[in-house]
Amino acid sequence: MRLSQIQLVIDKATAIVTGTPKAPALTNDEVINGLKEALNVGTNNSSNLASKADGFLKNPAIFIPWPQEAKDMRAKLIKMGMQKK
Repeated sequence: MRLSQIQLVIDKATAIVTGTPKAPALTNDEVINGLKEALNVGTNNSSNLASKADGFLKNPAIFIPWPQEAKDMRAKLIKMGMQKK
């Protein structure tokens, strides 16, 4: 599905939601294809963003930091001699 087709689906959906007279109804296939395309575009965009240098590690929206308890445990293990050699 191309961007123009996506825009057509969006226009149809907007017309239906806003109650514009003579709004063309979306078929089930159009809705399914539109949702699939939106998921593909979103997945590709987010993957590209996260794949860039520091796109994951420096993005607080997707990076999951270590919990404080894990940091504390690491520090204790290092004190006990369990660091890399």
